[in-house]
Amino acid sequence: MRFVVKAFQSNVPEIAGNVQTVKHQGDYDEFIRKAAEDKRLVLVDFYANWCPPCKKLAPGYAKLSEEFLEPLFLKVDVDQSKDVSKSCGIKCMPTVLAYSDGKVVEKLEGATLNKIQDVITNLPTTPSGIRLFMQHDDEDTDWAAFRVSPAYIPGKKTN
Repeated sequence: MRFVVKAFQSNVPEIAGNVQTVKHQGDYDEFIRKAAEDKRLVLVDFYANWCPPCKKLAPGYAKLSEEFLEPLFLKVDVDQSKDVSKSCGIKCMPTVLAYSDGKVVEKLEGATLNKIQDVITNLPTTPSGIRLFMQHDDEDTDWAAFRVSPAYIPGKKTN
């Protein structure tokens, strides 16, 4: 087993690594407000159960929520939460909105995992520029959380 633990950020909320379901506008607004206070990136997947591209995206979106600890991952069913999808101007699915400081900074219509990962790795999510990742050692089932500098983000080019 080979893990290198750089540092563990103790203020990671218990919901980190999970996708939260939003059903009401008030809850949505509260998630966005609280994340802005905490300087967290928010990703919101607007989907429908009958939508084939949404079904294809769902497992990968959940996996990203386990790999990237710091962003808050939300899901909104457009058929059950029409008020939320209407207030956000959702016209197609899947659409993923990215919020930073309480404002939409990216709107990915026809979202793909690559586009979502690009948003996560290219938008600043903390004042320090440090992001949290999960790393799994393929030889066993242990997980380790650690912080890395943006210069070491997988797939991100540095100057």
